[in-house]
Amino acid sequence: MSADHLNMLILARKLEIGSTLVLKHPIEAFMYTQSTKDIKKKIKGMRRICMRCKAVETKEKHFKACARCQGSFYCSKECQKSDWLASHKANCVETQKKKRVERLIGALIANNNFFGFLKIAIILRLGLHTAPLPAEPFTALVPLVVEPEDILDFARLHGDLPPRTTTNPAQKMKGMLQVGGAFASPESPELKEKRLDLIRELLGAHPATFEPGSMFGIVCFSMGDPATIIEVPTIISPELMAIATQAVPFVQTITDVTREHTATLPLHFFSCVEYINTTIRRDTDNRLLLREKMTEDDEKIITQSATDYDRRGEGGFGCRIIDLRIKNEYIYQPILKDPEKEI
Repeated sequence: MSADHLNMLILARKLEIGSTLVLKHPIEAFMYTQSTKDIKKKIKGMRRICMRCKAVETKEKHFKACARCQGSFYCSKECQKSDWLASHKANCVETQKKKRVERLIGALIANNNFFGFLKIAIILRLGLHTAPLPAEPFTALVPLVVEPEDILDFARLHGDLPPRTTTNPAQKMKGMLQVGGAFASPESPELKEKRLDLIRELLGAHPATFEPGSMFGIVCFSMGDPATIIEVPTIISPELMAIATQAVPFVQTITDVTREHTATLPLHFFSCVEYINTTIRRDTDNRLLLREKMTEDDEKIITQSATDYDRRGEGGFGCRIIDLRIKNEYIYQPILKDPEKEI
């Protein structure tokens, strides 16, 4: 056996051990994970936002999707026509991707457990717990990626292991949704004002549903393409603010053959993200509805991230998210080549 072959076997084994990672936190008991039936029911009841005027869908008034891409929704024919002339005509085909993104985001935020930890990640990332409640709503960007469900397939796409020799090119690789982090969302003054109007409308329509001390904002989910951005009005409760402040750590368990290794992991914005991602990885039966077949674009981002591909160009944002996940999540440590690299 050659030294290179032996090193490949060792790397594969380290990655497989990393995939056994389980993170637990005391608050899981209060943010329970619903059944598949409950998640589907919750997705069906979600309200959409008009792409033009940012009005929020109600039970009395359902919004209609663009007949061509099925990814953008409008409260009226006037709004649809106005948005078509302003911008939608140019990217309507591209927003076919948006339907896929909307379905995955729906399943993610319909899960109380995942959305709760994502909100804690936003609190910690934006420092919302370290100062008096801001007068204006927050805006956060949450990038999403679809990665292979098998960590060895990720390593093959990333160039750390040789490609499979028996893979049928016509057969799409099995994948799963993964969260890329939580960041402050850059925005123009015009976009900021639209988002403020959206929050004001939400507050005015449902004033009795918010606890005193709650925070309001917009979470912008995206899969690296401006055409796939979906804005979700979000409420952060005082209870979640308190959890972020108390910073009770996660309990981390890794299994190596028959031995379990247990340690604590500080409550940090990326440990909250890692909790979501590892839980999705363990859901092999797709009970949480977050499994998805890989597309060529999904695979391309992972392949490009292993090269000197320009992170500032088209597709560069997705590469930066892969870089960030490799640097911060335990499962990728065996393929981390430069821990000091600035991302």
